[in-house]
Amino acid sequence: MPAVSCFLKEGEMLREALCTGYLVICAAQDLKKQTIDIRVSVFAGGAALVLDGAALAGGQLDILTSLAGLVPGILLLALALFSGGAAGVGDGICFLVLGTLLGTWMTWAVLMSALILAAAVGALLMAFRKAGRRTHMPFLAFAAASWALILAARLSGIDW
Repeated sequence: MPAVSCFLKEGEMLREALCTGYLVICAAQDLKKQTIDIRVSVFAGGAALVLDGAALAGGQLDILTSLAGLVPGILLLALALFSGGAAGVGDGICFLVLGTLLGTWMTWAVLMSALILAAAVGALLMAFRKAGRRTHMPFLAFAAASWALILAARLSGIDW
């Protein structure tokens, strides 16, 4: 049993590393080009599916819980569709991949903390008259910053 526990911990660390690299790449692309490269998302999503397949084969994954991790990405894609471009499709795609990598609760934590961080920065920018109603803010940069804060808390021993 200790070998299985060690394998699960290594799988979690691999997911966290993959998530970190993926979010850094997406945030940089969102900042620079206001779009993300779909090939990066396909690679990260494929890697997440391989990890999920291994966890499912080992009996360590519940399919319904895993599918629930896709809900934030689906909601962001719906927002992009119905907002007339106010929200980006890339944000939804990114959160679909994150949902597969991180699972339901951690994906919601990243999304909610990114929304709070973006709102705070937006309010500060508006207060100093540096931004207006139509100012574009790269949401994936806030998602990456939120993930960095969550990961720093987890690595320091604060676990949710």
